[in-house]
Amino acid sequence: MIEQGNEDAIIWKIGGLLNGNRRTQGYEQDPIQLKRYIEEEAAKDKRWACYLKAQGLKYGILGFEKDLEAAIQYVKQYSIPY
Repeated sequence: MIEQGNEDAIIWKIGGLLNGNRRTQGYEQDPIQLKRYIEEEAAKDKRWACYLKAQGLKYGILGFEKDLEAAIQYVKQYSIPY
């Protein structure tokens, strides 16, 4: 369902990798895998993933290291509404 762009499935996966919830979602907390997933989807020009990558860089969340300058450049490069 994720590959088909199902929004609920994508949210479920991100939430699972971010918070971990093996019993109900089947995911263990894994910020490295979360970052990799977001970067892979951003490379496919998925707007939601580009936005999450920008957020991750700006705030140091979702498995990304905080890098405000990189966030600014990323937002400008991909015209992400901020």
